[in-house]
Amino acid sequence: MVQGALKNLPLLILIILAGIHSFIAYSEIFNWEASAVEKIGMTLEDARASAKVGRNQGLYNGFLAAGVIWTIMEWSSRGPSVGRPLATFFATSVLVAGLFGWFTFRKQGFLTKQALWGALALVSSWLPLWLGLD
Repeated sequence: MVQGALKNLPLLILIILAGIHSFIAYSEIFNWEASAVEKIGMTLEDARASAKVGRNQGLYNGFLAAGVIWTIMEWSSRGPSVGRPLATFFATSVLVAGLFGWFTFRKQGFLTKQALWGALALVSSWLPLWLGLD
């Protein structure tokens, strides 16, 4: 039972990661001003002035979500040997993006909602292999 849970843990974490980045992408693309004011503490004036950049940033987060969804589909259909390299790339990308966001804005959410989940996805993707379950 524990082995089955550990083998499925990467998919569960990747699903959560895809959901988080889908939400971030949606918020930044379609609601940048409110999101920037609430999440990173911008003034409404600054948020409006940076709206084009913020929406573009949202598109990048959408690409991360799409990549994680692709990873989930490949892992589910073709197995860990195909999914793990994709998971490694996209989870590391999310981890780095979260750390960069934290260093840039010093807002805890970048660590807890982005970097942490990237790290969890990365570790959980390799854990079954390290434990000899693959």
